[in-house]
Amino acid sequence: MTAFLVLALVFIGAFITGYFIERMRIPWVFAALIVGALVGQGVVPELEAAGIGTLAEMGMLLLLFTIGLELNVREFAKAGKLVVRSTLAIILFEMFVGALLVHFLFGYGWQIAFLVALSFATVGEAVLLPILEEAGLVNSRLGHVIIGVGTLDDAFELVAVLWASALVGAQAGHGMGVWVQVGALLLLFGLTAGVRLLRRLHVRLTYPRLGAALPVALFVFFLFVGVAGMADMEALGAILAGVALRAFLPHQAFERVEEEVRAIAYGFFAPIFFFWVGANVDASALLAYPLAVIVLTLATAAAKIVASVLSLGRYLG
Repeated sequence: MTAFLVLALVFIGAFITGYFIERMRIPWVFAALIVGALVGQGVVPELEAAGIGTLAEMGMLLLLFTIGLELNVREFAKAGKLVVRSTLAIILFEMFVGALLVHFLFGYGWQIAFLVALSFATVGEAVLLPILEEAGLVNSRLGHVIIGVGTLDDAFELVAVLWASALVGAQAGHGMGVWVQVGALLLLFGLTAGVRLLRRLHVRLTYPRLGAALPVALFVFFLFVGVAGMADMEALGAILAGVALRAFLPHQAFERVEEEVRAIAYGFFAPIFFFWVGANVDASALLAYPLAVIVLTLATAAAKIVASVLSLGRYLG
């Protein structure tokens, strides 16, 4: 089956399935996840060869880009201390519970157990965004906390990446990659701070034609993602690109760009991303140790809920 026929199946399948799941207030783009899980697993090698995986990654990154575009930085900053405290509580508690289970259920050493637990204690912002959009919570107090925790835990993802890189580098006899990642991350935050400084100096991009702002927006997006990619932190780069662009474009041009980016992300790339996620679900791996998978999933989910209630219950009510 050619990649074009697969894409045709993705969009018609998402359209039909989405009609039914939207009645349950589930965002229609998740319909592509169902289509991928049902029919996509047998054609993954052909899709990979055709570059569908790259399109799927673009879908994830564009969804994160829209998060950055929609973030109200001032309102977001008001919950800053709470976000930091709750993120630490949620990630560390879930990592501790997960490490215990990985160590005793699967028999791995403590260092590997904590590394694995840290990797699945973090949040997938690309999956959160359609849910928050459906509920109208993106710029609410609850939405700011959820996005804040999901964004800040990218720092913990970086720790996991650097940790894994250090382990691999030590085994391979080199560790230069860690310093490249740290340098790329510093450059990324330097770019964001530079754009914010331009805003304080009242310097903004102006152009007589509104449509010409989209190439500038895509330049900023790819620049930030490319720099962040050197640190394996493309997700953080996509979010920061949106935050920086919000400060750089005049209001009318920004609204036009936001509308166009959302149309591209949700209309084309996001369904491919969710289809790709569904197609890459390895059912045999889930069925190899079903009890262990269920216990691990329930225990870590319970740990996240308990930590969330303890750290956020008083603030959110």
